[in-house]
Amino acid sequence: MDLKLIGHTVSNICEAIANVLDVDVIVVDQDLTIIGNTYKYMFENEIDVTSNSIIATSILERKNKIVMDINEFEKCRICKNNAICKIRGVISIPLIHEDNLFGAIGLMLESYEKQEKFSENLQGITTFLENMSELLISKLISVDQVNRIEVINHKIEHIITNVKDGIIYLDKDDRISYYNNVFKAYFNIQEDIKNRNIDEVINHTIIKNYLFSKKNLSDEVFVLQNSQVNFKGLISCVNTNLNSEYLGSVITFRKIEETFRVMNEMLNNKSSIKMSHLICKDETTYRAVEKAKKVAIYDEHVLITGEEGTGKKTLAYSIHNFSDRKSNYVITIDCKYLPRTYFLSELFGIGESMINPGMMQLADKGTIVFNEITLLPLNIQMDLLNYIISGEIELETGIVIKDIDVRIIGTTQYDIQDKIKQGYFNEELYYRLNMHAIHLPPLRERSYEDFKGFIFKFLDIYAKIFSKSSFTIESEAIRVLRAEIWQDNLTGLEKFLEQLVCNCNESLITRYMIEDELDRIHEVDRSKKCILTFDEYEKDFIEKALHQYRGVKNQIDIVADKLGIGRATLYRKINKYNIVP
Repeated sequence: MDLKLIGHTVSNICEAIANVLDVDVIVVDQDLTIIGNTYKYMFENEIDVTSNSIIATSILERKNKIVMDINEFEKCRICKNNAICKIRGVISIPLIHEDNLFGAIGLMLESYEKQEKFSENLQGITTFLENMSELLISKLISVDQVNRIEVINHKIEHIITNVKDGIIYLDKDDRISYYNNVFKAYFNIQEDIKNRNIDEVINHTIIKNYLFSKKNLSDEVFVLQNSQVNFKGLISCVNTNLNSEYLGSVITFRKIEETFRVMNEMLNNKSSIKMSHLICKDETTYRAVEKAKKVAIYDEHVLITGEEGTGKKTLAYSIHNFSDRKSNYVITIDCKYLPRTYFLSELFGIGESMINPGMMQLADKGTIVFNEITLLPLNIQMDLLNYIISGEIELETGIVIKDIDVRIIGTTQYDIQDKIKQGYFNEELYYRLNMHAIHLPPLRERSYEDFKGFIFKFLDIYAKIFSKSSFTIESEAIRVLRAEIWQDNLTGLEKFLEQLVCNCNESLITRYMIEDELDRIHEVDRSKKCILTFDEYEKDFIEKALHQYRGVKNQIDIVADKLGIGRATLYRKINKYNIVP
């Protein structure tokens, strides 16, 4: 604390003491800087508070210093200005509070008459000065506390102003004492609403019930839609109390988009895969990647086709990260693993207010990758088509989802033309996505250079994962791998090399190591085929039946009748086993 904070008060107290005692009064801080003075009998240049002065000694010793005759003070006796000094005596009272030193009050006695007069009532004058010092200290503490509170309030206001939630504070009469800019933006506030009742600004049942019950709320769904406001989000209400006395309420509003952002951060819906990471030295794949770059820049919806394990999802992530959407989120929906009944809630959210986040909301300004899009239910396909055409999604409840900007990337390993003929896929949706279709060739059609590049890439990845030194591989070993038929393309090759690295204790991978590992895997595969599970038998039986009647009109009805099951049951099993009719 600094006496300069109360400079005006110091001057007034100096004047008051001077008028009562008829002397010159001076107040200095702990650095001997003069804060207040009167110069009632002396001029300014006649008072010099040095480190050798009586006042300085009082401050240094932290106690009252009373010198009625300066000749009794050694430092004054030897002072070179002693002969011309007009000060005959000094009374100094240090300003101390809880061991904190702030300065001192000093009285300047300019005559022998004053010396005699003060000597007669020295105790009373000292008590009076001590009271004045306490008054100064009290004022200083008060001002310092006010300043500290103002600083704290400024910091709090700065924090509240810059948070991403809308905040209002209500006093005990439910009037608005404070609100931040986010709240103004959320509810389209154009004027000052301080001291207005909350009902005049937001008339909502949730707030009314809270203020009536005074029961705290946490993240309740809050929707307010009218001609001026369109807010969907969460509300929290907290009482503020002091010594069991209700002082008011803090109400916070979080827009649903902010909730989605937080969820995305928690789910880490980001991808680091870039176009530059892709291996594409052969001409066919190179053209596909170049086309993907153009599609990414133009911000178009995309369809990526290719056999299972050809890198369709990897290319989809690369498109996202090559586009202007790269700073936002990319979300993958694996259509073949998601039950049909969950698509509506997973994709669009549930509930009339649409507060529960669906993938479309989470991916706003980003990308959704529909892995195996042909397995989407037809009604969801129609919703996607409507979104692509109009930018809106109208649900069966009548709720319309607007203001969502999502790029759709579909991937599939199936022949979509066949799916359309069989009634499994919407032809118009196919047309919209196929305008920018990209096909990835299977691993067997990739160049030798690409194949070798994948081997080195996977070996490097799994050497790091399993904390092993880098591997080298013989050319003959690469040729053996190249000759193998990889049913799952890159996925199959990667799994094989992962297992090989895990079990390998040599830095050089030879042809014989590869052949031994392949023999072992094929032996395991043969042993597995000796006994099939019930699902495997059923899948094989249905596939053979469908194949027998492929191309026949009303294929599904005929097969269902031959198998003795209903049409709907047959469709469920086709989806369950991922069978292509």
